[in-house]
Amino acid sequence: MSSKLLSSFSQDIANLLVNTEECDVIIHVGKEDPSLSTEFDKEFVSEGVRTFRAHSLILRARSNYFQTALSKQWARKEGDFNVLSQPNVAPEIFEIILGYIYSGAIVLSDRSINEILEILVAADELLLTDLLDFIQEYLVEIKNDWLHTYILQIYQVCLTRDSCSNLQEFILVAISSDPDLLFKSEHFLKIDESLLLPVLIRDDLDMAEDEVWDNLIKWGCAQNNLLHQSITPIISASIISSFSNLDDMDMDGTDNSEIRNHLHSTRSSISSVCSNDVNYDLSSWTSEDFSNLKSTLHECIPLIRFFQMSSSDLYDRVWPFRSILPPELEDDIVRCHLKLGSKPTFGTNTPRGNSTLMGHQHMSRIADWIDRNESPKYCGADVPYKFRLLLRGTRDGFDSKTFHRKCDDQGPTFVIMKIANSGEIIGGYNPIKWKIGNERLDTRESFLFSFGSKNRLEDAKLSRVTRSNYAILLKDENYGPCFGDKDLWMYGDFSVTDSCSSKEDDYETWITKHRKFAISEYEVFKIIRK
Repeated sequence: MSSKLLSSFSQDIANLLVNTEECDVIIHVGKEDPSLSTEFDKEFVSEGVRTFRAHSLILRARSNYFQTALSKQWARKEGDFNVLSQPNVAPEIFEIILGYIYSGAIVLSDRSINEILEILVAADELLLTDLLDFIQEYLVEIKNDWLHTYILQIYQVCLTRDSCSNLQEFILVAISSDPDLLFKSEHFLKIDESLLLPVLIRDDLDMAEDEVWDNLIKWGCAQNNLLHQSITPIISASIISSFSNLDDMDMDGTDNSEIRNHLHSTRSSISSVCSNDVNYDLSSWTSEDFSNLKSTLHECIPLIRFFQMSSSDLYDRVWPFRSILPPELEDDIVRCHLKLGSKPTFGTNTPRGNSTLMGHQHMSRIADWIDRNESPKYCGADVPYKFRLLLRGTRDGFDSKTFHRKCDDQGPTFVIMKIANSGEIIGGYNPIKWKIGNERLDTRESFLFSFGSKNRLEDAKLSRVTRSNYAILLKDENYGPCFGDKDLWMYGDFSVTDSCSSKEDDYETWITKHRKFAISEYEVFKIIRK
């Protein structure tokens, strides 16, 4: 009953817009056409400006903007009317806004994305906080209608408005989870640096660092008309081999300047570099070209996690552009990649991505194991899978029921965990799916793995299934992932002592010497072929 009364009240207030007898405010909305010169033209021909009449009492009650604009020190009086101008809002949009101010209701479902954005901008200017929150919630709700088409347009609108922080964060999380939304967009090369920086700074950007660098170089070159599509020879294998040999050298006690001089001596041999889908003919670049690129990327370069790249990627992708790097960064790269045990002092060294337990190189190794590559093949952009985080223990909980709620019927997944006492990183791959049941899944594609207590690739251990009809065990809701008859089981609250167990049985070898243990963190990833 109260809802009907409120609706009736809302309609009565809205009807005041139709009856303008008691109005005491005149609002000129829109911009005049500058081509119209006479007052007659402006009054009778111009469609750019419309005049609205309203009630100061309602405007001031509903909007802090109008409360200030209609105050004695700001309002302009013409007879009995307060006169305002609102040139930054289109008349048709202001009409919608005014209807909302009077009725408290607005329908967005029949509006285009562009119209909704205009309403959002107007609501921000008029300080209509409730409407701003409503529009942001609505856009998130209908994200599938715009995520792949209007995301950059909406992102740009939100970025400069503190009142749109919720929508801005939603977009940044979406881009971080699916970087193609930004980097594969047809508008990527045209975006302003202000849109790029908040993405580059994020720790959860799910993209290998070499890909981030490739896209940054491509964007920077586009700003300076330096993109070349011509096919040119790539760096010679002998040069790459020369750099690889340096990795094996004992650099302790060696002056970094000597290392840099050696690497600089190869510059004349590097005439081109393949980055992303573009071949850069660097032999045709002038010193001014490099200088312009350096200036363009000045704010972006410190945000690249160079120390998360392999030596090979650094040499192939970064080193040809080393003249755009700050000298202290160049020194850091040389020292940390050629002198074992060195720690970087420049920039950020935190791995990106949606995992707290592993980096992109670990994911690349898991992809190799999935595809049965006998030696490491995949790196960065080469990985044919996307890994979507389904569950994180410290975020979602460690109990088995949460595992089944979030991970059942998701198709191929892998679980990775950290043993509480030892810090060992272990896990397993299920190529079928998880669900509650009482059966065994037969597969020869599942495996267990370990990255040891230091989480190093050189300590990686793979254990493939030997008894395929016991590869995956499905049990009741009190159990989490179970591999083999004893090989890796999780039960109840996985963070509780002895809730997890591991004993070699149906897989090739053991992955941990701990028979029973608790975990301090675990993650489950859905595997999606690109």
